[in-house]
Amino acid sequence: MTDTADHVDTTDVLDRIENVIAAWARLLPPSALVAVRADLITSCHQEITDLRARAAWKWHGYAGHFVGGSRCAFHMSTRIGGHLVSTLGDYRPKSGDGETPEPLGLGPTSLFETMVFACDDEDEHGNTNIVSYDSIDGERYGASLPAEQGHLRYCEKYHQINREKNR
Repeated sequence: MTDTADHVDTTDVLDRIENVIAAWARLLPPSALVAVRADLITSCHQEITDLRARAAWKWHGYAGHFVGGSRCAFHMSTRIGGHLVSTLGDYRPKSGDGETPEPLGLGPTSLFETMVFACDDEDEHGNTNIVSYDSIDGERYGASLPAEQGHLRYCEKYHQINREKNR
């Protein structure tokens, strides 16, 4: 079976499903087997389609927004279809040793933030082109763990939005 970040061999997966169905065939009456097979194939097709879409997410190693992003010790940036989910925080603009992080937004506990932007194609270096820096969604956090969890939650949210849009 070929299984890499860019390719999932669906033929091998479907062959394995057929082997499972053949094993079930020895245990089930023919009328039950038809319904089980149809449901299983439909379910597996949906799962394979979903895995391919997630494999197409592009993870960047840089801050996706904020002019001071290079001064943030924490950053995650993920392109999901026509959306860029960008999370950053632990902003230290003076970069001095032992410096206390400064808030990114409103209030002293806004130390991390996730913002979502519309994007289109990549530039010649593989960087995502943001259509507008007016965020379409987002959230602020007081610590890194909720920021990481929030980033993943927004990735899933926009994965589902793109999935519905492409149906």
